Amino acid sequence: MRRVRAYDRRHDSTLTQEEQECRAYVLIEEARLRCERVDCAMVDGWLGDLHREVGMAGLCASSRLEGWSRQILLEAARARSESPIRGVPDAETTVEIALGRARTAVEQCLTMPEKVDHMRQAHLHLRAARDLLGFHRLDSGAEFS
Repeated sequence: MRRVRAYDRRHDSTLTQEEQECRAYVLIEEARLRCERVDCAMVDGWLGDLHREVGMAGLCASSRLEGWSRQILLEAARARSESPIRGVPDAETTVEIALGRARTAVEQCLTMPEKVDHMRQAHLHLRAARDLLGFHRLDSGAEFS
């Protein structure tokens, strides 16, 4: 049960590789689910592409998880995605923050000595998603950090 609860903690050097991967998967799925909450009219454009990239990151990150743990972690991600992030003014910024958290969690997995090819692939998809969000912000004239 410890590995399933690991998603609920910030980076901790005592987490095993498997626990860090579980945490990363939850944060990726939270970002994907937050994408779904942004205005549905944008789904065919940049947001649909962003959602697909984050979804692919989740698929890569979860490739070594057992089905039962994936379901439990997905429920945890759903619960997280339904909670507002304090002090965040809009849904797009919420997605940006969630993407940043997911990317940080995946990067922490990349420092582990075990094979992490699946997490490298997840990282590439998250970078592509962040780039899409950045391009959208530039096109719309909004600031992007």
